[in-house]
Amino acid sequence: MVSPRYKDLKEEISALSCTPLGPTKMFSLYVAVGFWSTYAVDVLSVASTDGHFEPICSSISLPALPRSVLLHDFGNAPHLLVGLRDGILVTFTFVKNEFQDKRVFSLGTEPVGLTQFEMGERKVVFASGSRAALFYLERGIVRHSSILIKVNVTSSCETTPLNTVR
Repeated sequence: MVSPRYKDLKEEISALSCTPLGPTKMFSLYVAVGFWSTYAVDVLSVASTDGHFEPICSSISLPALPRSVLLHDFGNAPHLLVGLRDGILVTFTFVKNEFQDKRVFSLGTEPVGLTQFEMGERKVVFASGSRAALFYLERGIVRHSSILIKVNVTSSCETTPLNTVR
């Protein structure tokens, strides 16, 4: 029998992230997991001495299927970002093993994908659904900057290359 303090992953996983919170770290102590049937996200600790993944906070229930998850430190405090199937991005501040400051952003109707990177000194997350946006921290609040991406595809025959306009 599994101890009740350990998460029994009987549900199918829809999204998974074990990205380190800091750019200089080569590993993560946390794994964020999204589930198909319950539309929930759990954050698990991998620092257990007996090899089990241990939940470190309550599950987050969401209105749609989580398609991407990311634990990301914008430089001030770690955040959990969850891209949903319906084009919504939900963010939470992750402080003292609790989720706080829920914020919701609409990026259209397509599933949201997440990528983190640094832009100069600023740590940002690129989120793309039907629309794209850069997410960053300003005065302790997650904010977004819309991005217009225009692609011009022309082809008159098989040998004509695709032209991309930025």
